[in-house]
Amino acid sequence: MKNITIVRKHNGDTSLDSFLIFPKKETFKILQVTDMHYHGMNFRDKKELKELRKFCEKSHVDFVINTGDMFGNRGIRRIKRIMSAFDRYIGSYCPWTFAWGNHDCENFRKRDFFRKFNKIEQFLEDLPNCYYIKTHKFFEEKIRNNNNQDQIEKVAFFDPMQRVVSWQKFDGFYGGNFLFKVQNTHNTAIAWNIFILNSRRWYSLPNVIVQWMQDQVSKQENQIPSLAFYHVPNLAYKRIWDRKIAHGIKRESVCYEKEDGRIHTMFKKLRVIKGCFVGHDHVNDYYGEIDGIVYGYGRKTGRRGYGSGTNVKEPVEVGKKIIQIGAKLITIYLDNDHALKNRWEHVTVFSDGLTWKTKKMITW
Repeated sequence: MKNITIVRKHNGDTSLDSFLIFPKKETFKILQVTDMHYHGMNFRDKKELKELRKFCEKSHVDFVINTGDMFGNRGIRRIKRIMSAFDRYIGSYCPWTFAWGNHDCENFRKRDFFRKFNKIEQFLEDLPNCYYIKTHKFFEEKIRNNNNQDQIEKVAFFDPMQRVVSWQKFDGFYGGNFLFKVQNTHNTAIAWNIFILNSRRWYSLPNVIVQWMQDQVSKQENQIPSLAFYHVPNLAYKRIWDRKIAHGIKRESVCYEKEDGRIHTMFKKLRVIKGCFVGHDHVNDYYGEIDGIVYGYGRKTGRRGYGSGTNVKEPVEVGKKIIQIGAKLITIYLDNDHALKNRWEHVTVFSDGLTWKTKKMITW
């Protein structure tokens, strides 16, 4: 059941393409799934995908956003098998897209990792139900044209000593950054922006990516409310919990890696980011608001990886890293002629149809 039409818009040779979404209803339901950690699409993995398909049907989902750690550092054949299965089981019900996780970004080799990344990006583009745009070369050229003045990227990519000392620290893959524009159901105006972003392994979003976001926002006649989906949380997620303005479950530290607050500062300047959704920390599911931006965790979806529970009874044993697996359902409304007045809401959902949201701060 596909309630939307998606069209890829070519924006010229010097700009990235984008997607236009034409919904058929005044609400648009997004299901965020995260941290599936598939091994290679064996019987267990396929069974889980069949359950996720039923999940989508029960929630009447219009669009699925997979926020990464889906295939990890696997061989190209196994990655293609995983992606093909996801496209077949989930994509045949509703369109979907993919944001890279830190483990997905580990697909490198000293000689051929860019060739492998390119193959993965091309495969994602070519899948019949996946909406994805290859972006690595576009942003790499932008950084190079800046004479490599970005200090973060010098360490992440360009510093030859860094690459000699530890290839494991390489973080210079810029694929997976693109934009969906969701149209108002009453007219041709844009009601929402949905940014799909690659938070990489260590250094989060490159400055050039946020500048590109600013360029996209500036081109629009009116301020358009925007959501951002990426994998690794930024420092703001720790701050909302430390300030006791968060609501939900926290059973592990916020792994914001080397992000130092730069992302929130830049998002705040955009003035249109209303919500951000991540994965990465398997047993965290909370949200909170700073400067008008809601930072929320998705709920760990797959059974693989640490913390995956299927019959978890709250409260759990103190110190135990476990959470009931599920997903995050985000509903955006498209009916207001003034885009910034469009409402939106989010809730954790489970395979049995139950939903969960709390105002409490829960550890154990």
